Amino acid sequence: MSSLDADVAAASRRYFNRWATRYDRSLAQVWFRENHRLIVQAVDPPADAHVLDLGCGTGQLAARLAQRVPHGTVCGVDPAEEMIRVARRRHRRKNLSFEVGSSDAIPARAGTFDVVVSTISFHHWTRAVESLRDIARVLRPDGRLLILDFCRDNLFMAALDLVQRWLQPSHSGIASANEMRRYFSRAGLHRPQITKPRWLLMLAEGTLGESAGRLRRAALPKEC
Repeated sequence: MSSLDADVAAASRRYFNRWATRYDRSLAQVWFRENHRLIVQAVDPPADAHVLDLGCGTGQLAARLAQRVPHGTVCGVDPAEEMIRVARRRHRRKNLSFEVGSSDAIPARAGTFDVVVSTISFHHWTRAVESLRDIARVLRPDGRLLILDFCRDNLFMAALDLVQRWLQPSHSGIASANEMRRYFSRAGLHRPQITKPRWLLMLAEGTLGESAGRLRRAALPKEC
């Protein structure tokens, strides 16, 4: 990881650690909950699915998904320790767990999850392709990845991206739809599909293929 990437990752952890205790009371929750609804609807997981929520924050989406998979499991992962502390305190279910970890070093064994989801987190990821490759590692052979995030496909969002890079140290960058397709393909995630469920956002979905399976690394010692 470059020194610039390390600075952005550290700034992101500091920012979300400070926000953790107020996160669930912020006005942004109205918007976040609607995004969660979109993801849950798009995933529609079977009752026995094993799901990873990457960039889980205080665990609201993870808890919602856990209700949908009573015979499966949900693991929420976030780099901000305070977010995970709040999530563990507020959401307690037998099939739900939370771990501190980053998108490019997911604390789970290879082939653990049927589905990986991420909402409004991708623009904080400092190493997009490396993160997607690690997601491919933890997905099962027929696993799905769904990412809901901002889309830099119009002048307004392109300008916002530049402003955020200047003002917000935790902001890594907003991807365009074509960039997201390239990221998915480079990580070995097949048939990347991009839809735009609402203004400013895109939903990117891909599945794990054989080429991605070869990218899997040895399991990390800690797992969800």
